[in-house]
Amino acid sequence: MGENQPLLDNPSGLPLAPQCARGIGCMRCVTGKHENSRKRVFMRRASIAIVLACIYWFVFDPMHRRGIVSRGHGHSNDFCRDHLVEWDGPSEIVTSSTNLGINITRGNIAGSVKVLTADVTEPTITVHAQVSWNVDKSRGGDYQHGLHMKVIDTRGHMSLTLGTDQDRIIDGHGKRFCGRYEIQVLLPKSFSHFGHLVVEGVVMELDASDLSKITFESAQFVSVTGNIKVSDLLQTKGLAVDVISGSASFERVTSPTGSSLDVRVNAVAGSVDLNAEVPVIDSDNDQSTPGHKVVISTTSGDIDLVLRPAASAFGKVRKNQTPGDIHLSAISTAGRVSTKVELVENQALFLDGSSVAGVIDAVVSDRFVGDIKLSNTMGSVSVKEAENSSTIIDYTSNKRNYREGKKHLKDGGQEGKSGSISLSSVVGRVNLSFD
Repeated sequence: MGENQPLLDNPSGLPLAPQCARGIGCMRCVTGKHENSRKRVFMRRASIAIVLACIYWFVFDPMHRRGIVSRGHGHSNDFCRDHLVEWDGPSEIVTSSTNLGINITRGNIAGSVKVLTADVTEPTITVHAQVSWNVDKSRGGDYQHGLHMKVIDTRGHMSLTLGTDQDRIIDGHGKRFCGRYEIQVLLPKSFSHFGHLVVEGVVMELDASDLSKITFESAQFVSVTGNIKVSDLLQTKGLAVDVISGSASFERVTSPTGSSLDVRVNAVAGSVDLNAEVPVIDSDNDQSTPGHKVVISTTSGDIDLVLRPAASAFGKVRKNQTPGDIHLSAISTAGRVSTKVELVENQALFLDGSSVAGVIDAVVSDRFVGDIKLSNTMGSVSVKEAENSSTIIDYTSNKRNYREGKKHLKDGGQEGKSGSISLSSVVGRVNLSFD
């Protein structure tokens, strides 16, 4: 076949383009629309190079990738925290104040706070932090890698605030700041009393231990993301805890002898595990609050609560003292609610427990006398009386899913203070046992 002769499958008989290397089957030759082959190859290769550059820029470039991951995953970004440097800010603060507040504010930073006793003469706070590498020099020498600490110490109150920048610039690429911190609150071992302790953090793990010899006026712990754990005796006249995403556990909480116990714990997406002891109350000092109050609530977590008398309540109660009535509320939307309450003589219990989708198990001292009401919309309720009990329950309603009655002495003798128990669930079972 001669040059520029019609192809076998080229019925049009049009000649091939002079630079065509594709030969038979080149439809551009057939239609007469063939472009310069070198130009097409160049454009194809340039397009591939641009695509590869974009892939490297957005995926493999470490600076840019850390910025995207930071913005996309916020506080859970572990990739960013793999490339940190030591923070050069203050590392130790000593104070004579006996009221202390720690506040971890905005920013992509996570860490832990530990509260414990140590061989120090005054309350001491140690701070260790690691932060994103900073090559942006526009802020000057005082710009300490995006992490900022503010301390206010006046009139016996000290507050420490730790915060970060929301966004920073590194080598011309947008990148969100991230960091990690460790804070220790060291209280002198010689202390027997401390004022108000407040610890709040956006992303924080809190652990308090070795505090059994110190009595706090109040303690407040708040964590948006992270667990709160007290692994020793905590003596405080008031305890308030809020956790959004995390659990709260307390090995042993009590108030000083003579003061009523006041505890409130709320967890949205975590569980609550609390062991508490109630002491006797000095009636002269606590006329406005004649009882102990414990309020526990969760949205999707479980509640495990044990409430028992403190050692002082087992002895002989003086005339100006009272065991104090117990007002207990344990409410969970989707979790299990488990409570165990021990009572001493002449102590009333007012228990309110509820759950929408969880099981309710309540074990109460057989010393309890008073009203009982158990209800379940779609399940069953059960009551188990103690063996050889001196009390009896008279029911006004005794159905599979609803029981209501009154627990009192069999022989009609002198009863202790009367209380009430109300337990309800929509889907889960409701169980009440006397022990």
